[in-house]
Amino acid sequence: MKILFSVIGVVEGAALVISSLYGLYLAVIALWGLFPSKKLKPGKGRKIRFAVLVPARNEEDVIQGTVKSLLAQDYPRELFDVYVLPNNCRDATEEKAREAGALILSPEGKITCKGDVLRITLEKLRKEKKYDAFAVFDADNRASPVFLREMAKALDAGFEVAQGFRESSNPTATFTSASCSVYYWMDNYFYSQARWNLGGSALINGTGFAFTEKAMEVSGGWRTVTLVEDIEYAGRCAVDGLPIAWVPEAVTYDEQPESFVTAWKQRMRWTVGMYQCIRALNKKLFSSIGKAGRSGFMLIDMILFYAFPFFGIVGTAAFLTSILRNVVGVAAGYIPWYVALLRGLFGLLGMWIGPTLLALLASIRAKKSFRTSIKGILGFFVFVMSWVPITVISLFRKDQKWEEIEHRIQKDVDSLVNDRQ
Repeated sequence: MKILFSVIGVVEGAALVISSLYGLYLAVIALWGLFPSKKLKPGKGRKIRFAVLVPARNEEDVIQGTVKSLLAQDYPRELFDVYVLPNNCRDATEEKAREAGALILSPEGKITCKGDVLRITLEKLRKEKKYDAFAVFDADNRASPVFLREMAKALDAGFEVAQGFRESSNPTATFTSASCSVYYWMDNYFYSQARWNLGGSALINGTGFAFTEKAMEVSGGWRTVTLVEDIEYAGRCAVDGLPIAWVPEAVTYDEQPESFVTAWKQRMRWTVGMYQCIRALNKKLFSSIGKAGRSGFMLIDMILFYAFPFFGIVGTAAFLTSILRNVVGVAAGYIPWYVALLRGLFGLLGMWIGPTLLALLASIRAKKSFRTSIKGILGFFVFVMSWVPITVISLFRKDQKWEEIEHRIQKDVDSLVNDRQ
């Protein structure tokens, strides 16, 4: 029993040290997200012509509002076209998009994910040589009126890839949508803005990003192969030496899942995709360290980002082995039962305090009112803890079926902008 008690203690200590060091790394970098975003240097005043791409699958209820917000951009109308890319649709997405004024470009061939849609579409549009850059949105988005103008500034300043601010359009709807909103506020400030301020790279995160024709030339086209084309592309940018500019003025309003089950399925897909990214890119990320024109910080940071699920498992192992050690200690008479109970309670309290304080800090940093943020702050602990089984289950899955998410955003972009102010 004494040997078992000691072995469990060693495992607990090792897991605690590893997870703590990882958490410390994230926390230290996150501090730079508390400061205002670093400003871009003025460009040369180039006129950048955009193709705005909106992959859409069964989005007839929301696609018109998205198209209207994109066509209403405060950017010269002759310098951008809006394409809706309907795929695997069983509804009137295409008709609704055309009525709203979008150009329709249906990708041909087998479509299994958003990455396929982008790859096929970009191959076609790049042959026409009409566009300097491409911007990508989801079908349920609303784009702030200055989105393209601010993105053009970043690309004109010399960056080939740029990510905008991902805002939530329904942060008060349910505890789930509120928790997802907090998650993106954290990602905006404590990941992308923090790294940008440190001279690193932002993270491509699902929607509201742009890249140039030159970026496609460097990367050999759109080549993502995983379920998470966005963060996979971020990794490929690191491999190719393309830093991602952070453009917080370019805001995209994105609807979050309101059902816990829907959010669970979505995060399951993300996590399976993270493991796919590790298999697809980690060798390339490691081998690129030290190459000319490659940022070691960007590469190592991306490796550690992809490893997040593994460190989550290690942190969970630290907590579980702590409980097991207390049980063994009480059974063997090494630890009084009340001491073990207090340790367990303090451990649970610590697990609750950490995510809750992070949610509070993210809400304050995002300048959200108490009414807007309270559900997310209170629900964030459950949101984080539910990711533990998702991380473990995803280890044993090579793929994850795409699950349709019901969207019902009705607000126009002016209302969303006013709500945010």
